Amino acid sequence: MRAGLVPRCLVSVLCVAALGSAAEQVSGLEVFHRKGQTFILWREVAPPLTAQSVPVRDIRKLRRQLAKERKTLYRIYRSEEPIASLDGVEPLAEVLPLSCWNADYYGIYPKPNQMAPRYIVREGQPPLAPGTGLYVHNPRREGSAYYAVTVVRDGRENRTLGPGNCLARPVAETVGQGEPVLQRVVRPKQFMYVRDPTLYYFVRWEAPPNCAEENHPYDYLVAVPPKPASPAPVGIHLHCWGGSLNGGYGWWYNAERGHLLLASNQIPYDWWT
Repeated sequence: MRAGLVPRCLVSVLCVAALGSAAEQVSGLEVFHRKGQTFILWREVAPPLTAQSVPVRDIRKLRRQLAKERKTLYRIYRSEEPIASLDGVEPLAEVLPLSCWNADYYGIYPKPNQMAPRYIVREGQPPLAPGTGLYVHNPRREGSAYYAVTVVRDGRENRTLGPGNCLARPVAETVGQGEPVLQRVVRPKQFMYVRDPTLYYFVRWEAPPNCAEENHPYDYLVAVPPKPASPAPVGIHLHCWGGSLNGGYGWWYNAERGHLLLASNQIPYDWWT
């Protein structure tokens, strides 16, 4: 090397670090109101399930594990003023992952090969995609409200707000119990000894006074015989131990006279008390 020349050296430094919970946040927030209920949807952070089809037993097992560990949960915030900061805003609710999956449809004793359905929140639309968070709120008074959703991982809440997890415009809300959302229509050759019926499956997210707390999804079956009476009486069919909305109540009472059948799942499971 000649005297007076300083060697030039290019140094590249690569730093590899795992992104912690502070760098992860809810995205895709969507909020809409219908008949007294506000539906809050978001994309989960690192969802525990992304498969399109999962046995309901696996969903229940994973839910129990997630509820025990509480490593990840989501906080819902609501305010009648724009949410520029979460300071002074109390959470409306906390939600664990897997809220888009219906783990109660088959009753308390699902079979190993029965796959868990995912909820439909808009009639005629496909089920919610895996990894979608869901909470349904019944406002106590009419007006407009803003919403935000954050993620809490390992006890640390990411309180950053942006267009992906905080509404810039309010949602107009009313007061009511909400209305059942049609999930699907089935036309089997036979159901409960009745030929060619039409089965309508609904879900409504129940709230007080119908339920102790809000955001409790209940499955409902409305079965219509091929020749319904007009007006049609409705039989409320409560299943026995081990049954579900699809059976365990013996038969379809007075179907031959055009009566409709209404059934649901027993929740909580305590002999219909």
